[in-house]
Amino acid sequence: MKVQNLPRRLPLLLCSALLLARATTAEPDQEWWQGFELGTRVTWTYLTDNKRPVSATTESMGSFYGSINQLDVHQDYLPLKVFVAYRFCPYGGLELSWDSLSVKTLTRSDGHTDGDLNYWGPAFSVFVRYPWEHGLTPYAGAGLSYYFVNFDEDPQWHRPPGRPLVQTLDFDRTWGALVYAGIIWTFAEQWSADFHLRYTKVQDAVGTHWQGPDGRDYGGEPHIPLSNITTGLGVRYSF
Repeated sequence: MKVQNLPRRLPLLLCSALLLARATTAEPDQEWWQGFELGTRVTWTYLTDNKRPVSATTESMGSFYGSINQLDVHQDYLPLKVFVAYRFCPYGGLELSWDSLSVKTLTRSDGHTDGDLNYWGPAFSVFVRYPWEHGLTPYAGAGLSYYFVNFDEDPQWHRPPGRPLVQTLDFDRTWGALVYAGIIWTFAEQWSADFHLRYTKVQDAVGTHWQGPDGRDYGGEPHIPLSNITTGLGVRYSF
């Protein structure tokens, strides 16, 4: 399935919307950076569809694709999920963030892998928030994400030993719709901590399986589900 024109143009629309919001809501004597927030998060992600029956070793038996019947997230705890937000007012604004995920494909019966499916890209959302006492500010938001997708083949699957076979998986781009909620704790004048909980409904990553002696024969069309729930802890600086 090809993604539609709107998601393909999403990265440009994201930046344009953020800049337009800044230009139309800033006070005349306000410095250009005031109202912005910069931050980053450490995240943990759970795929909502990550395991099929151990006996499912073909699609007709219920596997994800071929013998793949389990998807394991490579959890990355580096604080690399950066974001920039712009506040229209104390109660709402826009956020542009970066998202990425790496998933290991597995066959449950013997634990072998075909490789890792990876996606990365921007997400754009609108949020509302309500400042409470003691520096606490709960918030909620919704938006869209746009992902580039690739597949890193395991060498044993890419060129099986002793067999005249070459295999690859090529994936198209995809997109998702997301909703989230969280709470901000301001612990210094311009610094705050952030707890974040997000659900992203990602359109299946659709690819092409190439195989054969030279890797040019059509072998099928995998559809890999990537919808997920993500929790995150972060820090932000408010201008």
